[in-house]
Amino acid sequence: MFSKEPGKTSIQQVALKLPPLIVSLATAQVFFKFKSFFLEALAFLALWFVLHLVYTRLVKALTGVDLPLRYNLVGLAYVQLLPLASSLLIASLFFQFKSFLLEALAFLVVWYVLGVLFEAVLRYLNKQTGRVPAPESFHS
Repeated sequence: MFSKEPGKTSIQQVALKLPPLIVSLATAQVFFKFKSFFLEALAFLALWFVLHLVYTRLVKALTGVDLPLRYNLVGLAYVQLLPLASSLLIASLFFQFKSFLLEALAFLVVWYVLGVLFEAVLRYLNKQTGRVPAPESFHS
């Protein structure tokens, strides 16, 4: 969910992803009280994904501007599953901030960093083997 979409600046990326993210974080902070960061984070991620889908469809319906997701679900899982799982584990084990919002923000930063590193490793390995980078083949 953090990967750069072709043809869009960083400011456009933030503007497109920020409203569903803020609503999801606020909802999770106020309503999700599962006594487990892992469960709260999974519920937050599911809510963020659904709100992002609704938001992109709503923007398209109201303005006619298509805000496509970068990957279909298979591509998203391929590129983000390892960084996501790793950052959830790190956050669950090491982040004890007594606030879901702070823990979630730290989790998102770790996920972003691990995602960038994982994509760099994939690009490097694909360059070494001469294969087409796998993430590029999963554009929606």
